[in-house]
Amino acid sequence: MRAAGLKPLEPYEDSKTPWLSKCMKCKHEVSPNLNNVKKTKTACKYCSGNATHPEDAIKIMKNAKLKPIGKFPGGNISWKAKCLICGASVAPKVKQLKQGIGGCKTCGRVKAGLSNRINTNDAIKIMKSVGLIPIEPYKSSNTPWKSRCLKCKKIVSPHFGLVKSRGSGCAYCAETRVDPIDAEKLFNKAKLKPLTGYPGNKVPWKSIHIPCGREVSPSYLAIKRGQGPCKYCSGVAVLPKDAEKVFLDNGLKPLVPYPGGNKIPWKSIHIPCGREVSPKFNIIQTGGSSGCKHCGDGYVDPNEAYQFFLSKDLQPLVPYPGSAIPWKSIHLICGSEIKPRYGHIKSGRTGCLICAGTVPITQEKAFAFFRSHDLEPQEAFKGPHHPWKSIHTKCGHKVSPQWASVQQGGSGCAYCAGNRVDMKEVRVLMKKLELKPLEPYKDSKTPWKCLHIKCGNEVSPTYQSLRGGQKGCEACGKNMVSETEAYSLLKKNSYTPIGEFPGGSNPWMCVHEVCGTKVEVRATYLRSGNVGCSFCAGTKPITSAQANKFFRSRGFKPIEPFKNARSPMKSIHLVCGREVTPTWSSLRVSGGCKYCSTSLVNLIAPAYFYLITNSQLNSHKVGISGHGATVNRLERHKRLGWSEYAVKDLDTGEEAYALEEQVLEWLRLEMRIPQYLISDQMPQGGHTETLDASEIDLATIWIKVEELSKVKK
Repeated sequence: MRAAGLKPLEPYEDSKTPWLSKCMKCKHEVSPNLNNVKKTKTACKYCSGNATHPEDAIKIMKNAKLKPIGKFPGGNISWKAKCLICGASVAPKVKQLKQGIGGCKTCGRVKAGLSNRINTNDAIKIMKSVGLIPIEPYKSSNTPWKSRCLKCKKIVSPHFGLVKSRGSGCAYCAETRVDPIDAEKLFNKAKLKPLTGYPGNKVPWKSIHIPCGREVSPSYLAIKRGQGPCKYCSGVAVLPKDAEKVFLDNGLKPLVPYPGGNKIPWKSIHIPCGREVSPKFNIIQTGGSSGCKHCGDGYVDPNEAYQFFLSKDLQPLVPYPGSAIPWKSIHLICGSEIKPRYGHIKSGRTGCLICAGTVPITQEKAFAFFRSHDLEPQEAFKGPHHPWKSIHTKCGHKVSPQWASVQQGGSGCAYCAGNRVDMKEVRVLMKKLELKPLEPYKDSKTPWKCLHIKCGNEVSPTYQSLRGGQKGCEACGKNMVSETEAYSLLKKNSYTPIGEFPGGSNPWMCVHEVCGTKVEVRATYLRSGNVGCSFCAGTKPITSAQANKFFRSRGFKPIEPFKNARSPMKSIHLVCGREVTPTWSSLRVSGGCKYCSTSLVNLIAPAYFYLITNSQLNSHKVGISGHGATVNRLERHKRLGWSEYAVKDLDTGEEAYALEEQVLEWLRLEMRIPQYLISDQMPQGGHTETLDASEIDLATIWIKVEELSKVKK
């Protein structure tokens, strides 16, 4: 409060209660609340001009030679007074007196010592000073005075009082009035043919757009400001027959007439699945969705969906309901009855809370789960993240895998995975492949210098690659990766092959389903854990056409040229209609619209960035929240078992959102750490910003947060 120039006169209660204080500048007492002082940066309503103090109001009345009657009613309310010059009763407004307007109408006093009575010659001089020549005698200051503008030669009739007090002149030159002839010329220039007389500069003017022949009604002011003349040609509106054709082309049969707006739900039938849906025209037009909430982004054949669930150890109990609707099933691994969504399972989620570790696991279910993975436990189950002594029945080795690692896709056997070896098995495999070691064995991932007995060449394969099916000698065969394994690697990494298998180490033309780009990949390169697609890896420049196609697929309409993957691209988010500037890289890992994704955070109010962790879920999470938000996200996470590691205050929610985007881009694209939890594990929301705690420690993340926030400043 002192920083705002106020001295409190009573104890502080809270930020929303009026706090009696004294202005250090004008010495008047005011009662603002602390929240308003913070937001508006203004403390004293009298010094800011938002109000007039009664004492100041009396002084203003006296300066205008007026004696007020009664208490001061307010600056914008008529106040009864008596003229000290002529004795007449008047009721001026203090706000007008402060602006030099009003006073005593009887004697024509506006200010003390100055008279409004003026002779005709002086009035003509004032009119000429603003470029007007009167063409009729002067009557009074409140009567329209017909005059000719010296600049545009048009006839106008301003009030002399306004000309004198405001210095206004020709309404046509000031563009507050438009000549119908000039308006029609502007419309003709924009290829519009008016159908009625000029209605006014802000009123829709019915016209014909000559190029397309459609009837439109733009206002003169809109055309003057550069707005497109035809809402149909610019894509803002669509004719009902054209809208219906777009829907039919996208497998949607409208049930009612076009609702008249591209953002209004339109009741239709999704022809592939036969369900009733209500998509918006603008979403269908841009290709952002199939329009069916049941089918998701594409129609799924129920038989294919059923077989897919079976391949993921899920036994459906009811007919296929749609990709975005829970599907009652049995998880064959643990025997639990669950309701996963087809879309979630398709994207790589487990769908089972018990197997994900969010529901306590009984000894019976834990033993059944390990046995289903050919692991026979040798002791009681201690927890999902504790080593569990077992015997891998396939190979007979003693191992100690964690329940969580097996549930997340691990084999459970370090020997079968190649992380640990039995030297007896090593010697058997080397003999089978006709390889003679020339140096001692180190580990499964280190090249092992050997002699290929069959051809006499010296080679250096890794034991891990030999266990994976590699022959050991590249010169003896091009298929270092078998054809079956190569197709499996392509499917796992979302590639569709073009042409026949050329060999594991040779380039193979494919389409990357993630970004739709044609790229050459090597099966051996994929097997080593690489991305394969230079566009998605960020090593090859993205073309403007590819960027625009990607932006549109995410519901964004670019309104400026694409520069590069890390430069903001000004776009319109078709969901909310707001203008945003996401980067190509950030759009790959986030929603892209700061307004839609931060609906609980005020972008112009103070906010903070937080880093939290949950030991039970073995996960870290980043996020943002506002100090004055209706729902405090951080506190909500704490109540559900998350622990706070660090918090960073920022001036605005927009800065917090930008920092969160940069941190997620670094984690997902540079560190290659994917999303860890699913929505079922976080009913409070926020699962998309989670990561595996075993992949990176909290201190490393926070160091990067500090680095990015400094760069931002």
